[in-house]
Amino acid sequence: MDDPRKELNLQDIRYGLIALDSTQEGEKEILHFCGYEHPPTQVDADSLLEELVTDPQFELTERAESLIILSAPDWLVAEYLQALSEVMPTTPKI
Repeated sequence: MDDPRKELNLQDIRYGLIALDSTQEGEKEILHFCGYEHPPTQVDADSLLEELVTDPQFELTERAESLIILSAPDWLVAEYLQALSEVMPTTPKI
């Protein structure tokens, strides 16, 4: 089985999960995006949520009760990849 933490090149990313604050009114801000080579599973979503609410580097621990994880639509994955490619033109490992 592949290591779920293996490094991916930007061009390998085809799917994504996003973290939102369920209590935010109106259009919700995307608080975190995580890209995947294969379609993410519920285990991936649960693992991402656990990491976001327990690791202070993400600065989301205080929103633990209101965070939700959703699949990112294709257009949003493409948008994130475009933005990342502009700031990381050499396509480093992420």
